[in-house]
Amino acid sequence: MTVIAIVGTGLIGTSLALAIKDSNLKVEVVGTDYDSTARAGAQKTGAFKKVEARLANAVRGADVVVFATPVMVMREMMEATASDFQDGCVVTDVGSSKRAVLQWAEEVLPKTVSFVGGHPMAGKEKSGPANADADLFKGRLIASFPAPPPIEPPFPQSPRWPRPSAPNPSSSAWTSTTASWPRSATCRL
Repeated sequence: MTVIAIVGTGLIGTSLALAIKDSNLKVEVVGTDYDSTARAGAQKTGAFKKVEARLANAVRGADVVVFATPVMVMREMMEATASDFQDGCVVTDVGSSKRAVLQWAEEVLPKTVSFVGGHPMAGKEKSGPANADADLFKGRLIASFPAPPPIEPPFPQSPRWPRPSAPNPSSSAWTSTTASWPRSATCRL
């Protein structure tokens, strides 16, 4: 069975879990949060198969991991879980800021996972799992930001010109290569 781990069981994370539950998809949703009150509130909603106290326990073995945490702690969460992702895992986030998150994903996440940044255009005035709503995302847009494609050298690889192991977003080659590359896409949920 497909396992989705949601890191952060506040309004957005728990609303996402409720929406998945209501979709009748055959998936298992596991949640985690550093805040024990948020974990307890999320468990009460019935949206999660289980809510783990330990971050590694939630992420280990998951097919999809969603970071639904404040942007300022995402790098720390990525670093803490980098060795726990299974090969082929798809990792995403729901943060409002993308430049830093995409850079952190490139720097921190293992090359055996795929990262797609996301930003749902949804929210409420009140936060926390008690205010979660399975319909929060209905009819809303989500902006998605795929990880940058690897840079292909304009000439065959040779010992004198080794192929870069990872793109460097601050290099001029990166800027010229990605100038026509689509920065984001949106879809209606």
